[in-house]
Amino acid sequence: MNVHLTPELEQLVQSKVQSGRYNSASEVMREALRLMEERDLIKAEVRKKISAGMESLRQGKGTDGDEFMDQMIAELDEEIRPMRRYILAPEAKEDLKQINAYLKREAGLPVAQSTLKKIRDVFAFLSQTPGAGHVREDLTSEPVRFWPVFSYLIVYNPAVRPIEIARIIHGNRDVISMVEEDRIKALRLASRNGDYSIVMHLSDSGTPIDTPDMTGYTPLMLSAREGHVDIVRLLLERGANGKAKQRVGSTALDFAVMAGHVDIVRLLLDLEGDISGYRGRDLLRSLPRSAYAAIAPFLRNAGASDEVSHYTIDEVGEIQERLLRGEEVLCRICNKPIVYSWPGNHVGPYGIFCPDGCTETEEHWR
Repeated sequence: MNVHLTPELEQLVQSKVQSGRYNSASEVMREALRLMEERDLIKAEVRKKISAGMESLRQGKGTDGDEFMDQMIAELDEEIRPMRRYILAPEAKEDLKQINAYLKREAGLPVAQSTLKKIRDVFAFLSQTPGAGHVREDLTSEPVRFWPVFSYLIVYNPAVRPIEIARIIHGNRDVISMVEEDRIKALRLASRNGDYSIVMHLSDSGTPIDTPDMTGYTPLMLSAREGHVDIVRLLLERGANGKAKQRVGSTALDFAVMAGHVDIVRLLLDLEGDISGYRGRDLLRSLPRSAYAAIAPFLRNAGASDEVSHYTIDEVGEIQERLLRGEEVLCRICNKPIVYSWPGNHVGPYGIFCPDGCTETEEHWR
């Protein structure tokens, strides 16, 4: 049997052989097929568990989830609710019992108790935000969604009230990684759409908050662009990188300025520091007219300046001659040395430029 691989896959196979862990390309392929088979078996086991939980729920065997969780944790920290928010399949109850027993044995009672409390909190969150989580058609055709908590996967049906918890599965690393990727996507989507509760839950549950999408947008950039100041503040409090740059070099501050969101600009300016020179000038020039009067003063207070010095063509020629003689010529605005740039290969205005971008020439505006 002949197998055709892309150049990238061929390079990957060769790198595995060269690492010394495999003796040949055939051995690499056998190992890859073995891992694929293992993953298929894991998926089959997950499907089996989900089907069992859902079948029990269809047979009416579900019980009040709050009552069961309160019995396990042995304390009540909420008022009795007038209606049930979620019910547990018998298999889900057994999953919780096994989790409890394992954690008490391996990690001690406090760890078991805190873990079960966190799982119960997630149950409550899902009951209040039905539809949170992700569909995995590669794992089941049942109308369920997945939500990770620690190393476990909560499988629940969001289409009924109260919601139905089918299983709490100890997640294999491959399965967890698939859902973790979806959690990152969910965080970006919630940040863009302004869904504060989901952003807070995801960020508090360990979802990476600075992972960009394919175009380089982080959750902070998306929320800054869309004007969700409460989410911008929340992400910054959770440690989001305010200086992260999108592919073209723009930061969350750039997007807030271009969209004219005053409160967000004020929040992000503290992270940016000094914005004199080209940086501040670009920010001022990207302001929409409708927001210029409101935002420009804050940018100027942080060092931005849109003042430029206009040189005539004759003045440029004179300065070039002085620079070629080795003389120092200072910018009329920032007092920094002007630099000569050769025609066709210049960085700023034709022939000369200031490191802070203060120089413009007549030719630049033609």
